Amino acid sequence: IAQIKRSVTPVVCIQLPGPGGPVEPTLVSVEGTAFFLRTDGSFATAGHIIRDLTNPSRVTKCPTAAIYLPRNGWQPRAANFRIEYFYFSAADCTRDDDLDIAVCRCPRNIKGVLNEDPRPVRLNTAIQDDGAPAAFTGFPLGTVVPLTSRGFTAAYRGALNEVDGPRELVIDKSAWPGASGSPIYLEDGSVIAIVIQRGIGDAAGMLMGRPAFFI
Repeated sequence: IAQIKRSVTPVVCIQLPGPGGPVEPTLVSVEGTAFFLRTDGSFATAGHIIRDLTNPSRVTKCPTAAIYLPRNGWQPRAANFRIEYFYFSAADCTRDDDLDIAVCRCPRNIKGVLNEDPRPVRLNTAIQDDGAPAAFTGFPLGTVVPLTSRGFTAAYRGALNEVDGPRELVIDKSAWPGASGSPIYLEDGSVIAIVIQRGIGDAAGMLMGRPAFFI
């Protein structure tokens, strides 16, 4: 969990400083979760998060899309850490609406600001046995610090073939609203899937993830 917390970041909407406006960037909303794929600032998140950022019918417009990272690591008390925002263009993200996955990149040099590169996750595309312990960490419910929940792999669903493999991984643990985009990972820290949606109705108490193969 400690390892993954160095790789996750919230996808947020912020208001940039301007004439007659705030002096510092102001957080407007937390939209979901992302995790770094490379040290160049590339990150993966759920496709619907990026789609919603640019939705013309969105009730509250998103002035500027961004992620943020703590300057000195995540602290137990929210008031004890300083954050640094890194802007990105949602229109420049690569998005697959069928898979509900998006990959974006922050053009700002993260290492130049925080003195260290982003910590990419290690993707694990192997099919896991049913009942394997797994966890997911993200920024649901508008929280500004990462939250972690643990469960077990329940089953894979969808077409299974030699090329693509199963399209969905089910975890026997409910996800909070806003957990989309969170990495699902094993005890060794390797990421096996990305949270796409939480179960509703008869599926309440479960979450669905897109296997890492598709990332």
